[in-house]
Amino acid sequence: MVRQICSSMDLSKGSVNSSHIEFNTAEVLRRIRSVSGRGSEGSISETDVTVSSNAGPIAVSHDSINPFADAPLLNLFRDAMLIQDVNTQQQSVTTAPHDHRLLSCVRTFRTLQPDSKNLRAILTATESYWLIWQDGLGLNITSEPHLLGSVGSGERFILDSIGSDNPALVAKAILFLALCIQQLSHDIVREQLTLSTRPEVLLDSYLMVVDMLLSINENSAPTIDGLECLEITAKLYMNMGKPRESWLSYRRAINLALLIRLHDSGGIAREREQKAWSKLWQGDRFMSMLLGLPAATSDLHPGLLRPDSSLSISARILYEMAVIAGHVSERNQNSASTNYYTTLQIDQQLRDCLQNIPSDWWNARPSESTPIEAVYGLQVTKIHYYMLQKILHQPYMLKSFVDDDYKPSSIATCDASREMIAAYQTLRNHAGMELIICDLMDFQVFTAAIALIIKILSSTSSCLNSNERDWQLVQSVTSGLGKVAQAMECSVASQAAQILEYLTAAHHGTYSGPSQFEAVIPYFGKVKINRLQPGNLVPGTTPTDYQLDSPLQFPSTIDFAANSFAPFSWNETQDFLSGAELGVDWTSMMDDGISYDWNQHFEYTNLGEGAVGDRGTFLAI
Repeated sequence: MVRQICSSMDLSKGSVNSSHIEFNTAEVLRRIRSVSGRGSEGSISETDVTVSSNAGPIAVSHDSINPFADAPLLNLFRDAMLIQDVNTQQQSVTTAPHDHRLLSCVRTFRTLQPDSKNLRAILTATESYWLIWQDGLGLNITSEPHLLGSVGSGERFILDSIGSDNPALVAKAILFLALCIQQLSHDIVREQLTLSTRPEVLLDSYLMVVDMLLSINENSAPTIDGLECLEITAKLYMNMGKPRESWLSYRRAINLALLIRLHDSGGIAREREQKAWSKLWQGDRFMSMLLGLPAATSDLHPGLLRPDSSLSISARILYEMAVIAGHVSERNQNSASTNYYTTLQIDQQLRDCLQNIPSDWWNARPSESTPIEAVYGLQVTKIHYYMLQKILHQPYMLKSFVDDDYKPSSIATCDASREMIAAYQTLRNHAGMELIICDLMDFQVFTAAIALIIKILSSTSSCLNSNERDWQLVQSVTSGLGKVAQAMECSVASQAAQILEYLTAAHHGTYSGPSQFEAVIPYFGKVKINRLQPGNLVPGTTPTDYQLDSPLQFPSTIDFAANSFAPFSWNETQDFLSGAELGVDWTSMMDDGISYDWNQHFEYTNLGEGAVGDRGTFLAI
């Protein structure tokens, strides 16, 4: 395979001298953009393309190019090796010094950069979110706090930074623009902007350029700006529903931070360095817990020094929660040898953490005058806290269906799910945050709604009042996700809302979706809905037994499957490990390589009352 790649790239000794390598990414991204604009099946235009180089413009005819020249793997090799296509005339190539590679990346970005009119429109549409990114999330986008105070200052920041000779500062400007473009609603893109290609294609291209800029930066020595770029990149991937890519960004940043001993600076570190290191190891711990992976740091790591009392309340809480997230990851990694007492110990740590939080701060209800970044920061902190509680107890909630000793975990999981949804409602209902993008947050709240549905389906008729309140919470999540999906064209929110709608309808006897609906929910499990036809009814029953006030519908059965402690038995062929991650089509995913350790089948004798058929039986799906 290596020989075939080298042959296709024409990497012969006579054609390439290792001491004369030229770095040029513009043509690669230009082709990617061209193909993306036509769809994944499009082909590159047959017209000639002019590529800039030190030797002057080079006319490249696509008819004369190697048929494999645009294969993604070959382009990846070219980018990684800093090699430009070599034509049959054996043109000489020149060295690629630091400044030449930087200029090449800047030229590439400029071909993708919106013009002045569209740039100002993008900044105007997203200005209200800047404080959320800087203060609510603590992202250090600029070198000086609150440098982004207006549309004009945002535009100057981008244009000035692009002209910098610091690759990390150039990357920050591109990432800032990427955050803005990512937050644009579909209506704004369609009605107010004229972009060269679709926003998602621009984002992918920007991230490619940023990756190359950071590689240049890291070749000399890692910098604090470079680490902050990787943190922003991790957030962008969270917003895109790509937790694996986000985790990889955190790991890359942690490795670089270790090389410059950011973890070992103790009290002598400046505030900026301390903040950067804290956010990296804490972000890694949360993402590792979500993905079912070991964290990069243990409790004995020298970089996990307890923050002093001078830090903000939220900073101290995030420290405690990140430490506990590491404990949850360790328990999950050793689930075969860990007993229930370990979970109860971690639960006590969570309770102690909550006890140390000032109640007036934690329970504050936002008003119209409350700064948007303060509302966002508090509600996201709450979602993280209760997500921790849910993930901690959910494995034993599943076990509680056959063992009442685990009933406390069932209660804790449902309580945490309700609190997650309540915080999500507060965030989504606050003016200016109805459409703030974060696919990963939407997905986690969706799984909280799923946990409540499982609880409702397993309940008896004596719990009808509690179940009705929980259905209202589920419906609020469904509505919120539906609005985000429609306005932002978000596939994660769209699929999550559809599944919640289907499950709600199936429970109430009004399901009219596919007769056999099946979806594999990434990092959660599997759900099946089977709409019974007259021939499938239980002997001795008739359709009138199932009739409600609404038009007659035949009942449905619901099946769930999951793994108690691990998101999945890892299989490298899984679709959600591909580029789309959470955005993959959940109904098209194959789970042949997944081994579930919990299966549950639900059916009803009276629709709407939640009577469970064989709630104690584990059935293979």
